[in-house]
Amino acid sequence: MLDKLYLLSFGLGWIVLTIPQRYLFHVIGWLLIPVVFVLIYFLHPVHWSAKGIDFVLGWMMLIVAYAGVILAVFAKLIFILLQWKFFPEKVARRKKASSNPLYQTLRKLQAVIWGIIFSFLAILILRYLLQPIPNFLTHAFFLAVVIFVFWAPHKIDVPFADFGKALLLGFQWGFLILVVLGVLMSNFVSMQAEKITIPSNKYCIQIADSDQSYKPVTTLFDLSYLTMRHSGSRLQYHALLVVDEGNEYKFYNWSYRKGEFQDDAFKFFSGPYGAAHKPEILCSPTENFTNELNIIFP
Repeated sequence: MLDKLYLLSFGLGWIVLTIPQRYLFHVIGWLLIPVVFVLIYFLHPVHWSAKGIDFVLGWMMLIVAYAGVILAVFAKLIFILLQWKFFPEKVARRKKASSNPLYQTLRKLQAVIWGIIFSFLAILILRYLLQPIPNFLTHAFFLAVVIFVFWAPHKIDVPFADFGKALLLGFQWGFLILVVLGVLMSNFVSMQAEKITIPSNKYCIQIADSDQSYKPVTTLFDLSYLTMRHSGSRLQYHALLVVDEGNEYKFYNWSYRKGEFQDDAFKFFSGPYGAAHKPEILCSPTENFTNELNIIFP
C-alpha cells in the first residue's frame, strides 16, 4: 500500500512541476479539493472514542500522498519568485488568462465545487455559534440565511466575474441543499432509533447541550443536523438514545460517520472511567417516542 502512495505522491508532484505556469493555481485548486474533503471528514466534530486506527492511518495516507505535491509547489513557487525578480518581462507575457473554452469550463466547475465546500464550512460554523439558542430559532436563522444568499446578490447587483458567479452559484445551491438535507436528517435519525429498539422497549433521546450536558428531545427538528451536535467536550456525544430494558437503562450514541446509533456509549459508561461520567437521564422513555414528537414546537 505504501509503495502505491509513494508512486501517487511522485506522480502528483511531477504534474505540478511540469504544468505551465499560468495553470499552476488552477491545478492546485483541483488538488486541494480532495484534501479539504478529507480534512472535513477527519476534523468533523466526533466523540474521541470514535477515533480509531482509521483516524491515524487516514492522516498518514494523506500526508504521504501529498508530500510530493507540497515539495513541488514550493519548488515551483520559488521558481516563479525568481522569475519575478530577474525576468519581469516574461511574467508580464504569461499573465494573460487562457481563452481555451475547456479551461474556462473547468475553472467554472472548480469554482462551483469550492462554493459548495464553503457553504458546508459556513453551516459547520453556524451550527457551533447557534447551539446555545433554542432549536426552532436556529432553524429560523438558517431559513433566513438561505433567503439572504439568494436575494442579496440580485438586490445589490455586484458585477461578479465568471469565476465569482460560479463560486456564488455553488455556495447558494450548496447551502440550500445542505440545509434541506440537514432538516430531513431528523426523520432519518428517528427511524434509526426505532430500528435499534424492539417494540416492547421504551426509549427516549437526549441531545448535547451547549454547557457540556444534555437536554431532552422535545420536537422532531431537535434531531436535525443543524442542531444536533456536541459542544466540543471529549466526554459528550451528539445524542444519546436511552433504552429502558426493564432491569437497566442502555445508552446508544449517535454517529454521523456511521449514520446510526451505536453502543459505544454503553461500553464507555460501563467501564471504570466512563462510569464516573455517566450522564443523568433527562428524558422520559416511552413506547414510540419519536412518533409522538411534534415537528417544530413542543
